[in-house]
Amino acid sequence: METIINAFENLMDLVYQRENNESDRILTNLCMVGPAPENWFKFELFSQLCNLRGGKIKDVYTEYKFHDIVIFIDNNQICAVELKILANWWTPDKYVLRITRDFEKIRNSNNVSTGYALLITIFTDPIQGKVEWMEKQLDSTNGIKSVESFYSKINQLTDSGNNEPGAKLASINIQNEIFNSLILSGFLYKAK
Repeated sequence: METIINAFENLMDLVYQRENNESDRILTNLCMVGPAPENWFKFELFSQLCNLRGGKIKDVYTEYKFHDIVIFIDNNQICAVELKILANWWTPDKYVLRITRDFEKIRNSNNVSTGYALLITIFTDPIQGKVEWMEKQLDSTNGIKSVESFYSKINQLTDSGNNEPGAKLASINIQNEIFNSLILSGFLYKAK
């Protein structure tokens, strides 16, 4: 778990550094395009885990044995990481509940000794008129405008008798000419 947390914190540092460079605002750009940027985050998390190879980590793979990321650890242990991205402009219950399917997928896997679900959340508060499609989504029934309501919904939908509470990881809050607030956070759930 410590390895996943370190990789995620390194990823957050990378995003924060890129956001502070006006010509390289990766998170702002990903949010403005709309669809969930899961593949970008998966690749970057994979890269950060690869940078931590040596010591306990022998190797890291993506899309191995039907898991988003698999980490091979000393003593032939295999750790799976399932990744989900959730943004406040699109939070229907059926989408949030997909993370519980990841719990089951890890629990039922005979290929891994441990497993985690990493939920990366993006909360946006766009400046009026800057991202019109997002404003419309936030005004729809599937959008959430309050950061407290957003995190409350996540906790409510991921809290079941079979799951340990998620550990909130690093969080960054960015403000620029497009967003009053752009908050990137992570929640890590032990599934096996």
